[in-house]
Amino acid sequence: MNDIKKIEDNSNKAQNYISHEMLALFVFSILVFGFNGVYLNQPDEQKINDLKSSIDRVNQFAKTEESDFLKQVKPEFKKFYLKVSFFLFESMDKIKSKSTESDLVAKKLLLENKTFREELMNQISNVDIKWQKDFYARLTKYHLEYLDFLKIK
Repeated sequence: MNDIKKIEDNSNKAQNYISHEMLALFVFSILVFGFNGVYLNQPDEQKINDLKSSIDRVNQFAKTEESDFLKQVKPEFKKFYLKVSFFLFESMDKIKSKSTESDLVAKKLLLENKTFREELMNQISNVDIKWQKDFYARLTKYHLEYLDFLKIK
């Protein structure tokens, strides 16, 4: 009979020990999640500044005549027009900000940019698939030259 009581007492002790173990694990988990939550909730100042500058750039683009021209664009070509037009707008500003008066590469890129913008505005009302593919090919070449220019500056 005494042996049975000893066995029962040991089983109760094991259950208490497991509950203390679970309590420690639970408290540790709460602390880890709490610290992670506080750390991850802190705003990243660099991302916030980048977002604000991007919003400012979009607002500047919205004030240009190119965004007013959007009303004449067919609905199926609005996405194409906006992407290309905003890229040309953005690249023109970056080239102007990073170039000097005597920089021939920058002048060439600015001239190409202007011709692309004019061509886009002239062709967007009547887009042909062949013209669009050709335009993308030439614009890709311009984009590579633009990236090389940015690397140098």
